[in-house]
Amino acid sequence: GYWPDGIYTAPSDAALKYDLQAHKDLGFNMVRKHIKVEPQRWFYWADKLGLLVWQDMPSMDTGKVPDGPARTQWEAEYRTIIDQHRSSPSVVMWVNQNEGWGQYDQARIADEVKAQDPSRLVNNMSGVNCCGSVDGGNGDVVDNHIYVGPGNTAPSATRAAVLGEFGGLGY
Repeated sequence: GYWPDGIYTAPSDAALKYDLQAHKDLGFNMVRKHIKVEPQRWFYWADKLGLLVWQDMPSMDTGKVPDGPARTQWEAEYRTIIDQHRSSPSVVMWVNQNEGWGQYDQARIADEVKAQDPSRLVNNMSGVNCCGSVDGGNGDVVDNHIYVGPGNTAPSATRAAVLGEFGGLGY
């Protein structure tokens, strides 16, 4: 998803396919598209290659509570993202927010996302154990970030437990 000559824009369709095929060749069967939304052609290749996708909503600023206009804009954008990409069978989960970045009303937002696309799992907050984030208590998963492991959290009666981020210890 990062390109030397285009930063966030792939140079070609072949490059999009190559990037996803590399994931498969390395033994991965799922990609969390973190903080970024790819063009529909990327989702075409994820569908065709059989990769599962957790799609994040682009986050707002960390440490800031968004004002009314920012909330209105962000909510319009997440609805559009869902409408644009829910026809892709590779998308298996919508990730609403990450590590508390710009968090507000995450329980309500998770419910709205689930109502808009009831066929997908919803993760109301990736990294509920990190960075001052608050768990909305709903959605289909409880998602922890554990950088020095091993570790995970226990599932609840209503939510599966996932490890949304790990590693990041060096290059």
